[in-house]
Parts: sequence; C-alpha cells; structure tokens
Amino acid sequence: LMASLAPIRLSNRIYALYVNMQRFDVMYNTMSKMEKLGLYDSWLTKKGVGGAKSFGQLINWASGRGSLPNWLSGKGAVIMNQFFYSPRFVMSRIEYPVKSMQTIFSKSTPAPVRQEAIRQLVSIVGIGTAILALVEESGVGHVELDPRSTDFGKIRAGNTRIDFWGGFQQFARFFTQLATAERKNTETGKITEADREDLIIRFGRSKEAPAPALLHDLIKGETYIGEEFEASKEFIGEQAYNRLTPLFIQDVIDAIRIEGW
Repeated sequence: LMASLAPIRLSNRIYALYVNMQRFDVMYNTMSKMEKLGLYDSWLTKKGVGGAKSFGQLINWASGRGSLPNWLSGKGAVIMNQFFYSPRFVMSRIEYPVKSMQTIFSKSTPAPVRQEAIRQLVSIVGIGTAILALVEESGVGHVELDPRSTDFGKIRAGNTRIDFWGGFQQFARFFTQLATAERKNTETGKITEADREDLIIRFGRSKEAPAPALLHDLIKGETYIGEEFEASKEFIGEQAYNRLTPLFIQDVIDAIRIEGW
C-alpha cells in the first residue's frame, strides 16, 4: 500500500514545491523592484503591519493559501483536510477579493502593496474578460454570461468546458443563486426557482473530501447534485473511481476515451 501511494505523495510534493517557488519568486521580484526605486527600507519599516508581511499575505491569498483560525493550525488543519477538500484553498477564494479591497483602501497599507493589489485585480478581471470575449466573437466556443448558471464564465466547446478562474467562479455563481433563489439549466436555458437552504447544503457537500463525500452520498441515497445513488456494483464502482482516483490519472483516461490513443 505504501509503495502504491509513493507516486501520489511525490506528485503532491512537486506541486507544493512549485507553488512555494512561485510565491517566493513573486515576493523576490517585487522587493527587488522596490530596492531599485529606493523604497525598500521604508517599505519594510512601515509601522503597523510591515510591508513585507502584508504583501506576503496578499501572495498567499492569490495563490490559494488562505487563513484558518488559530485553533485549526497544526494538527487541527491536518484533521480538517480529511473531511474537507483543501480548506485553505476554499478560504483563499473568499479572502482574496475581500482582503484585496481592504488592502487597496487601507491607509495603513504601504503604497507598493496597494499598487500590487490593484494590478492583480485588474489583470485577473481584465485578461479573463478579454479571453471570454474573443472566444465568443470568434465562434470557437460559447461563453455563458448568466451567473445563475453553473457554466457562468466558462468556455464551452462541444462537450468540453474550460474554467480558468481558479475557483472564484464557483463562489460568484453560488452567491448569485443564493441572492436570487434562482438557477439556470445549462442544457435548456430555463430559469427555475431554487431553495436557499438546499443551495447551501449542496455547496457545502461539494467541498467535502472524496472519502467522506462518498460515505455521505451512500447515507443520503443521492449525490450532492441530486443524482440518485444506486446500490448497484457498477454505480458504486464508478463513484469510487470518480472520488478516489487521483485527478491527473482520471484526466489521462478521459482524454484517451474521447480522443483515442
């Protein structure tokens, strides 16, 4: 068993190393620019929350490492990971837009950090919107603009959907559906009423870790999207494959099924 888990652990370490290098590179390059502009010393010695610390927080939120309560640090975070799918990443998708706006309008935040927060937000929204507009105008794919639809902000080409918003799209759609109590069918385009309590429960279930989610579906008798959970060997096997097989392996298999070898 340990030998079979080795490739998964190796993949996990490579991913963690890449993200940590990315965070360090962004921090290093920005601080180098500040040094050239003569702002390095004043940035680090800023009263209150230091410039380096506040900028480090901004990088963490943007790159998917959100904050957890102190009582969940250490072993608490490890245990939480067994029940929820990447809780730090989920928190970062909420924290980043909220904290970025606070950073931009906070007088105590050093100017270089505010400028970087503005640059990031403009880049994410501007570039993303431009890509979607080009795809829609070129006819290469279709873009859903209604935030009540699960396809909101995604590029749809045939049976393929491309979502490059890094997890922010899910929250935009969820909060819109929650506010309007409506959802849009992705196939028919029909608008239907949605129960807010059901929306919250389904969204929460979608954030469960694979193993607890599978057990929850077995007890509930249906998946979090409302699909009936059959007691057949074939259906349970399919669900186990979808929930417990590493995503990169599923992607390879799906590609071979669709495109061939």
